Amino acid sequence: MVAKYYGSYSVQGALRLVKMKFFFFLFSISFCAKSQLIKIPLNTKHGLQDLDKGIKQLYLRADIRNYTGIPLNVSEYIIKRHSIQPEQMHLDDFNNNKINKEEYERLIKKIETPEFSQRKINHFIDLLIGVNKDGKKLLIFDKDRDFNFQNDSIIYLNKDKSYKTSINFEAQLNKNITRKTLSVELIFSDNVVKYSSLLENKFLVLISLDEHKYGHFIFNNHKIFFELNNTFPIAKYTKSNTQINFSSHPDKTSYEIGDTVKIESKYFKISNISTNGDTLLIDTTLNVNTNVTGFRQGWKMPDIVLNDIHGNTSQISYHKNNYTLIDFWASWCRPCRANTPNIKKLKTEYKTKGLVIYGISFDTKKETWLNAIKKDKLDWVNLSDLKGWDSPISEVLRINAIPLYLLVDNDGKILLRESDFKVFNEKIIHIIK
Repeated sequence: MVAKYYGSYSVQGALRLVKMKFFFFLFSISFCAKSQLIKIPLNTKHGLQDLDKGIKQLYLRADIRNYTGIPLNVSEYIIKRHSIQPEQMHLDDFNNNKINKEEYERLIKKIETPEFSQRKINHFIDLLIGVNKDGKKLLIFDKDRDFNFQNDSIIYLNKDKSYKTSINFEAQLNKNITRKTLSVELIFSDNVVKYSSLLENKFLVLISLDEHKYGHFIFNNHKIFFELNNTFPIAKYTKSNTQINFSSHPDKTSYEIGDTVKIESKYFKISNISTNGDTLLIDTTLNVNTNVTGFRQGWKMPDIVLNDIHGNTSQISYHKNNYTLIDFWASWCRPCRANTPNIKKLKTEYKTKGLVIYGISFDTKKETWLNAIKKDKLDWVNLSDLKGWDSPISEVLRINAIPLYLLVDNDGKILLRESDFKVFNEKIIHIIK
């Protein structure tokens, strides 16, 4: 899976038109009774349970010559940075003339409620990843942030695909400097994106949180348990980054801040979460009217209008097909393209059952998109607005990672939503008969 990256990573280099039209009414709510706000304390636990792993590309440091103390037996290396407060990193880069004002303002606009510290804070960690003269892969964290690796421990990775650790940071939250210790997992993979730099491909590093929050509350005489996580390894909990799973929900559906949840014919709203992730607010309300057009399995798909490969406006017409499979992908997404042969098999197998396939790409360059279509011989309708993760479709359908596969019936109802093609394939055989 290739996840949406924030702040430090250019989406057109990585991983999620005539103007797109969406008639999207996500739980349009009428409150007919006085609401009650429940304030729930949250606790922290290692691991992610069944929550999604949001990964982020580490930021390549261009000023590599400023670092000293590189061990003599290190033959090849690269230095990368992770910040838990991207807006502070962008401000640092702007003040140090690494980015211009236009680029700085563009990056800041993408961040929900940015905050800045007036003094220097330890919002980042730098790490060296490389190999020694024996070809053994290694990591060194600059934990004292002195741009010198001489006094820092060398971690040998053997053949490990990931490494888990805890790192201390500082962040500006609610006008105060907060100290945070985050449990993180570093993931080493060459199957996500491809760079022109061989060295960067060789030492590709992704980072993910390795912790989640949990709590419970009483609703309709039932104890409701839940887990939530900040889907990306940053300090601030926001509406768009917070994922919530309710143990009491039969289909283990994931929710976000602002969503309305139905459990045993009763409704409550996930109202808000504190910026530092220590408190969740639940609004309990009865007599809720809903119009469930949206992005979840069981809901109806919104209308989607995009450009095809010829630049013509095209709308997905669910009612014309018995079943519609929508493949969300991009030319740079290796896992997406690796599943293309499997999608072609589905097309052949279920053609007589009325299955029609659409491909929706998160590419930004038309030439690259068209070349991938031609190379992979995608013989179905391909659509894109060429806006990458800035496309409104990622917001409306809550797409934070690709590949993603949707199966929709001729009433526009979402029958399946899966990121794992193997799981999708196992389920589709029980639906299309």
